Amino acid sequence: MCIRDRYYYTCCSAVNKSFVELFDDLEKYVDSPKRRFKMCLRAKRGLTDCSQHGGFYKDKVYFEGAVKILNKRKSIDLRALYAGKISVDDVQRPEIQAKICWDNMILPHFVKDNLDQYMKALDKIASTNFIKCYLLESCFYFLG
Repeated sequence: MCIRDRYYYTCCSAVNKSFVELFDDLEKYVDSPKRRFKMCLRAKRGLTDCSQHGGFYKDKVYFEGAVKILNKRKSIDLRALYAGKISVDDVQRPEIQAKICWDNMILPHFVKDNLDQYMKALDKIASTNFIKCYLLESCFYFLG
């Protein structure tokens, strides 16, 4: 399990575990007690009582967003996501498309110079992680 997967798992597990329960649960994926402690600390930051269930879900939201982009990569203009803080769900709306200033947009070199190669790389990432374009975001509901 890569580090981002572990962060996602940790955030999802924090929903119904205390700090100690989460620390013990992570042992099956993370050998180092120091690393487990840091991961629990990351998931439980901001709570005044870490013995309570709940946590900080930023890693969960980012991971789900990345999967959502991979799911929709063939049906959206990825360049539009660099226009500002814009939802992958809103990027296709005509009224949003009309407001995007394409002329002054600064794109990363991998999007600007070689979009086809970037799309192939995204296809490979999706394939490696068993993400199909027809999957919906409802696949996340089983984790809370």
